[in-house]
Amino acid sequence: MIASGFDPRVIEDFQNAVDALDVTGVWNALEAGADPTTPFGANGNHALQSLLHRPYISYVSHQDERGLPVDIKNETEYNERASQIIELLVTRGIKLAEDERYAEKNFKYLIDRLLRMPTRWADTSTLVIQAVKESLEDKGVPYKPDTDGFIREYIELYKSEEGITKALNMLETLHKIVRQRLENPSTETEQDLVRNHKDEIGYWLQPFSRPSMEQVLDNPEIKRALINSKAAAAAQKGPAAAQATGADSPMSQFIHKLGEDHKTPEQILTDMDGMVGLSTAKRNARRLMLRAQLDADRKEMGLTVAGVSQHTVFVGPPGGGKTTLARHRAELLHALGVVGENYVEISRENLVGKYIGHTEANMVDLINHADVVFIDEAYNLVGDKDDKRDFGRHVVDALMTALENRRDTLTVFFAGY
Repeated sequence: MIASGFDPRVIEDFQNAVDALDVTGVWNALEAGADPTTPFGANGNHALQSLLHRPYISYVSHQDERGLPVDIKNETEYNERASQIIELLVTRGIKLAEDERYAEKNFKYLIDRLLRMPTRWADTSTLVIQAVKESLEDKGVPYKPDTDGFIREYIELYKSEEGITKALNMLETLHKIVRQRLENPSTETEQDLVRNHKDEIGYWLQPFSRPSMEQVLDNPEIKRALINSKAAAAAQKGPAAAQATGADSPMSQFIHKLGEDHKTPEQILTDMDGMVGLSTAKRNARRLMLRAQLDADRKEMGLTVAGVSQHTVFVGPPGGGKTTLARHRAELLHALGVVGENYVEISRENLVGKYIGHTEANMVDLINHADVVFIDEAYNLVGDKDDKRDFGRHVVDALMTALENRRDTLTVFFAGY
């Protein structure tokens, strides 16, 4: 670790260089004595976790999160720079898991991040070999991927046996590359593993033992995950989903399905960039994407995640783009997995009934079927507070109750001026 009294500017230079993918800056900071395990930010991630957390899209604006310039011309250059920094950090002794109690979760987090980037096999194998080394040193047994865990994740993603096949293909490719590196060791770590731990690392030196589909499904947890995922996918497509999607409800005419165009978060941000002005809203959307991805990664690592409300107020004159911006934000939240697919755009005239009990029925129907609600001209919901014949206050009362009871599943946007 860093000696007492060490110049904090060196640490700052190191962190800034990692954030900016500045390979020379990282090398200079390490030469000046920066500790590669120095925690980054409030979450305490080290440099490698910080580097792998940030997607390529966050560099496109040519600024990092601290407003520092980043000159990345394309994704190829991004991958090359990231690979060089990963190699530097591993060579300089960074540990994937500072606390061995959380080693398995940290290994899985870091390696899983790279396995989702098919062009990064060299980096992935570098981290696997480092994980094998650390696991041997800390626990006396080498690291091996959690095959069942990866399969369950891919089942959730593909909702079919295709997820099992893709997970096994991914693990088989990774195993092959690691095995090739250990059979022809070129780094000091690889040579040490082969020379001094050949018996312990037999899993990586032997051909990949690929289980059959039948063998995989002998695992009751995997079989249950597959059945549940298939049932969920079928329910979304078949008539049994009518009630869940609101097809037979009075609110069905106002429900729009999010995600039908299958846009990625990056594509949605590009659509928002095409709107004139709204620079603050665009910055907030990018922060939202990074925060959602960080929360997902922390969940994978078994760390706590503080719940953050996504309720939003859009204020501006008519024609200022509030409705379009709200749609983009809803699409972004859905693409990030934060909200469900049922999006409702509505106003007072659609909610407030004409007789006693009508408003309450409308609100029950809305709350039961909506995942995201956009209420235009929300200030009209409450007229004269002393007029007991104005049912608009029943809308507000119902919303307040729903926001408490469905705090994790219902998001409300309000618009006005």
